[in-house]
Amino acid sequence: MSKRSLGAVALIFSLVIAACGGSNPTPTVSPTVSPTPSRAAASPTLQPSPTPEPSQDVAPLFLARVGELSRGVMTFEAEVIAGNIQFTMSGTSRVNGPDSESSMTTTIAGVATTVETVQVAGSRYSRTGAGPWLPATIKDAASLGDELLRAGEAPFTDVGVQTRDGREVHRLEPTSNTSFDVAALLSSASGVAGMQASLVFFADDDGLPIAAEIEATWTQTVGESTVNAEMRLVMEFSQIGVRQTIRTPANVWTTFTSARWSYSIGYPGDYDYSKNKKFDVFVGPVRGFISIARHANNGLTANQIARMATTVFKREVGAKSISNDPISLGGRSGRLLTVTGSHKDLNGKYLAFQAIVVKGKNVYFVEWYLPQGDQPAKLAEFMQLVSTFAFTS
Repeated sequence: MSKRSLGAVALIFSLVIAACGGSNPTPTVSPTVSPTPSRAAASPTLQPSPTPEPSQDVAPLFLARVGELSRGVMTFEAEVIAGNIQFTMSGTSRVNGPDSESSMTTTIAGVATTVETVQVAGSRYSRTGAGPWLPATIKDAASLGDELLRAGEAPFTDVGVQTRDGREVHRLEPTSNTSFDVAALLSSASGVAGMQASLVFFADDDGLPIAAEIEATWTQTVGESTVNAEMRLVMEFSQIGVRQTIRTPANVWTTFTSARWSYSIGYPGDYDYSKNKKFDVFVGPVRGFISIARHANNGLTANQIARMATTVFKREVGAKSISNDPISLGGRSGRLLTVTGSHKDLNGKYLAFQAIVVKGKNVYFVEWYLPQGDQPAKLAEFMQLVSTFAFTS
């Protein structure tokens, strides 16, 4: 990014912040919405066992084949209730030894969020929704597949044949109590204690695992309270023992964490970071660059700052068209300015996206300057950028 370009951005920021100092309105308090309690949940109970008259005891065959779960495909559905919070999870996981690829959708109050993860060659990557792929930390907690393999190595009893989805299968129940790490499915759960789990496997006549069901109860911390929680998890297996191909995702972005301004963000791999006294700058190809700054908001709201920024864009850098829309940045409501104009210090005809959000006594600006053209695609990529933004304190 040229010194002229950086100077133009500095001018925009300085003029907006200078304008912020001229007013100190009374803050507006947003109304608090109380959550609607979910229905009372009954204690989970597994379906009654079939009459123990198996024509063939497949428990030894199952024990010999349960290790084949380390390669294959699993689909799963779960219902979880924790206090007054009720949600569902569903997804698919492919595993090939230590490598895995999964997609899980969590639905709370009708809002669905999908998280995909890939772990391959000792590295892990994740993305949320339509966001970009980012490097992720490999957690110490066992995965769902690891927990199943561990649980499947315990002694089981073949209690009989039953029909499942139109297919006759053997029901295998453990001969002793089964432990299960809820973090394998609920990585965000905290303060988990008193886990009680009931596990059954289903297998064919050759002992091949077909499905599994887990019903569990526990207590966990939600906010400042300890609540009762329960889960019913149903898993179906396919391609068991078949080698799966797991590949590193294409176009993985880089994660940057700012210690001075307490945020993290992902940015495209073909952009280069450079630190400036007033900005964090990421310079990309084709005359594009990202700039991020934090300043005191002097008591102003994001709406007020956005209106001031609109005036500065028009007056100082030749803005011809500006739209002002809502946006979420770091889990907070803010404003998005979409600007087109022409200015020599911004490489001629430019397209700019500026996200503005207030946190405490500070205002954060996240901007992306690009050449004009293909605005919908560039806006979609900017939304990917802001979807990775998170406050670190």
